[in-house]
Formats: sequence, C-alpha cells, structure tokens
Amino acid sequence: MRRKLVVRIAGGAVAAIGLVLFCFLWAAYDWGINSYMGATLADDQRSILYANGYPTAVRLDARSPWIRTNLSADGVVLGSTKPIVAGRDLFAYSQWSYTLPQNAESQYSFLPGSGRVTGIACLQLQAAPGSCPPMLGITVGDLDDTTYLKAGLPEREQIKGMSKHLYYDKIGVQITMSQRRVYRIDLTERTGGLGAYWAFFFRALIL
Repeated sequence: MRRKLVVRIAGGAVAAIGLVLFCFLWAAYDWGINSYMGATLADDQRSILYANGYPTAVRLDARSPWIRTNLSADGVVLGSTKPIVAGRDLFAYSQWSYTLPQNAESQYSFLPGSGRVTGIACLQLQAAPGSCPPMLGITVGDLDDTTYLKAGLPEREQIKGMSKHLYYDKIGVQITMSQRRVYRIDLTERTGGLGAYWAFFFRALIL
C-alpha cells in the first residue's frame, strides 16, 4: 500500500515537473514568435522611438519613396524643437527604417492614426548572418532547403523578380529569399489562432 502511494506521488511529481517545463517552453516560444527586433505588435511609435532613437528614413506608406530624416539625438532639425521630416511631424509617417551594422536594416510599419506597430522587418542583402535575429530558427543567409526544414511549407509562396516570398500567414511570419538565400524576415499580424502554433512549436522542439 505504501509502495503504491510512493509510486503515485512520484508519478504526480514527474507529471507536474513535465507540465511546468512544457509551459515554460511554450511561454518562451510564444514570446519569441510574437516579438522581433526587441519589439512586439502591441508596441507603438513612441515605444519604438524610445527603444531605437530617431529613424534613419521614413515614408508615408509602402508606395511612397523613403525620405532621409537627418534628425539629431535631441530631435532638433533646422532650428525646430519638434521632430519634423519634410514638413511633416515624424509620427505622420507610417513606416520607419533604421540602419544597422553589417549592412542590415530594420523597418517598422504603423497603423495610421493610432501609431500601433503592424509589422517588424529586418533585411540584410549580404549572405553572412549579421544584425538580423533569427525567427523560427531561421537566420539571414540560410539556404531555402534549410528554411523549409525549419519552418515547413508556407501557406503560400510568391516570386517577384529575383525574390521569393514565403508567407506563414497563420503565425504572421514572412521569409524573403533571393538566389536561394534568406535576406529578409518579417513579423506581421497573424491570421490563425492558438491552434496554428502547435505544428511550429513541436517542430521547434524537435529541431
């Protein structure tokens, strides 16, 4: 009787430890896949400005040309005490870009009006990994075969010019490759619920 009780207690303890470990791994994975470049889709323009300083370039939307900001550390431009770029307030621009080391670049997209982050991207044209952190275990410079192995098949693919775009819409991740190598990673708003994460979560545990 006592032996059975000890076995039950030991079994319960092992199950509890396993559950705690699983929850920890899930929480770490969930954070990792919902954040990128130190930011999340719950952030806004002011939090990005606080974390990264003034952007190197801005544009009104994806169809507009990039404009160099030339903003100093204190935001003074041509004698103004406000961050003004090409006659507009900095926060009027829905896309910001930052120059990073290793010829890399980070980009942030915002919802006009509220300034909420809707997209985070990092791109680096050179093959060697540098300033862009990994996503789904994928880093800039990875070959396409490695990308499919780590992330699986995307919901859709699209080739534009020399670039191939892999869209993992359910979890809000986009991978862009050229000449069989990854050069851009995007985090966007996801279309799937919690269940969409399971395949990627178990794949991450195995790989």
